[in-house]
Amino acid sequence: LRLEATFAEVLGSPVGLAGSASVRLLPTPRIDWRDVTLTDAKTGATRLVAHVMEPPLALVPLLRGEVVPRAVVLDAPVASLDRADLVGVANRLRHLPTFDLRVRHGRLDLRLSSDRVESLEAVTTEITRGPTDLAIDLAARWRGETLDLDVTLPLDATARRWRLDP
Repeated sequence: LRLEATFAEVLGSPVGLAGSASVRLLPTPRIDWRDVTLTDAKTGATRLVAHVMEPPLALVPLLRGEVVPRAVVLDAPVASLDRADLVGVANRLRHLPTFDLRVRHGRLDLRLSSDRVESLEAVTTEITRGPTDLAIDLAARWRGETLDLDVTLPLDATARRWRLDP
């Protein structure tokens, strides 16, 4: 499944994707997934749980019999990442083909050490990887404060100048 392959590429390891899915053609073609669980295929650890995942489908490939998501929309997801995972994810995003990820009302638990976890609550974000840039628009609550981040990173020759370190 292309979504599994994309998640595996972003996370840097094989994943399993489970939940109940149905395909809807009207008003726009999309897959409706309920009670979604994304697990690490090697360890079995849960990486993401979401109430709903809705990838709208590109119409022209669908008419050819291909299922190609135009975006992924996650409703009320809870994701868990180690600090190094987060940096790896950010660095791998710039190498993916064009995509659009939207998160509504989520939570990100970031494990900084074996005994320290920081959580971003009420996460609403849109991450878009276009042909020339990676745009991140994020709003969340962290330690009781509002966090608002809007950044665009180039993906052309200047992209070699930026990277995130753990």
